[in-house]
Parts: sequence; structure tokens; C-alpha cells
Amino acid sequence: MQQIFFELEHRYTGYMILVEALLQQCVVKIVRNYEYKAQSKVHFSPSNLVDSKYIIVEECFLYEYETITLENLAERLGLSVRQTERFLKDYYGRTFLQKKTEAKMSMAKIYLNDETINISEISDRLNYSSIQHFSYAFKQYYGISPSNYRKKNMVRDNS
Repeated sequence: MQQIFFELEHRYTGYMILVEALLQQCVVKIVRNYEYKAQSKVHFSPSNLVDSKYIIVEECFLYEYETITLENLAERLGLSVRQTERFLKDYYGRTFLQKKTEAKMSMAKIYLNDETINISEISDRLNYSSIQHFSYAFKQYYGISPSNYRKKNMVRDNS
């Protein structure tokens, strides 16, 4: 339950899918405990191979979006690079680079919502070579510049 509340509180990329999987596991454990009138002492584990691979992918892009490589992800999943590419395309509809960009841009939005962090620092944190490169990438992805995104969200938060 703590993991569910953590995910709901922080709302990192893919949090709803992870919460749904955790809730499903909770329900199964509760039903099993009720059926057999014995409390399970076993920690939750992914229900199948796809779920466990999905959790690995989500954690990698959530916590290591800056440094994760396709080769490293493939190694963690126990797949070849090509199989990993296929897995990402089949289950996310995205390539590795698209998924990595999505994670990076999600983090950019989180940083932009914190007005104590200036845009130059955000660019540095996300490992862009310059603020111009970051601004261009953000605008290409969201259709709005980082400064305009920040202004728009600050107005919304203050109203």
C-alpha cells in the first residue's frame, strides 16, 4: 500500500499503470487470504513475465531517464537489443529514444512547475548542451516554449 500511495503522491511517468498493477495484486492477495483464512507473508511480485519486464522498464525510465541506454535496458530485461526494441514498440507504441525523450520531457515539466529552479538549471539537470537546445527540444515536444509553459502554469496556479 505504501508503494501505491507513493506513486499517487509523486505522479511520475507511468504511475497510473503501476498503481493499477499494484491494486490488482492487492485484490488477489486479499481474496486469497480470505479464501484460505491464512495471512500471506509473501511480498507482492509481478504476476507474469510481461508485468515484471514492464516494471523494469518503468523504473529505468523513471529513475534513470538521463543515463539509461538501450543496451543496458536490454541487459536488465534479459533480452537482446532487438527484442527490447520490439518489446517497447509492442507495449508502449514507442521506440527507445521516443520513450527516453518522453521521460525527459515529463521531468522537464516537473522542474518547470518549481519556480525556484531557473530554466538554465533545468537545462543542465537534464543534460542538454545549452539552454537553447533544451528550449528547442521542449517546444518541439510540447508546442510551447519552457518559459511560456511556466508562465501559463503559474497563472493557472495563482487563479
